[in-house]
Amino acid sequence: MMFLLLTIGTVFTDLPILDKTVTRSLMFIIAPVLFIVSLLLRNFRVYLTKNLKIFILYAIYTLTSSLVILMLFVFLTGEPYVYQKNLLVKLFESFFSLILLHLIVYYLLIIVFKHLNIDRIKVLVLATFLFLTVVGFVEYFNPNIISIFQLLSFKR
Repeated sequence: MMFLLLTIGTVFTDLPILDKTVTRSLMFIIAPVLFIVSLLLRNFRVYLTKNLKIFILYAIYTLTSSLVILMLFVFLTGEPYVYQKNLLVKLFESFFSLILLHLIVYYLLIIVFKHLNIDRIKVLVLATFLFLTVVGFVEYFNPNIISIFQLLSFKR
């Protein structure tokens, strides 16, 4: 079930959820909820692999080095804003919406692949492929059927 939800979150992008790029994907909603549920089901025990530890170190290093570069930029220019955007806010937005989201999804995929056999994964990937093929044919022959999502968009 978790793999199916992660697949749905990956497939359905560019939805009219919020006006930000990353938040236009269902993964922004699905991954944190699944992460919390998996922590609750595992009594807050985290399954750490070697690659996950490296990813966590990468996330910490990236955040730290970005903060140092940001402080140097503000020190040298005296301006924490670029294009009327606070760079500190943009740094944390990008960290939480990109690196942390990728870390959560990677952790969830480790749990999924630990508990699923290869045949079940093949079936889910094939079902996703067939669903996308049907959606592609429907859009090709009658694009107005699925255009309701584009009509709900928040683009100005």
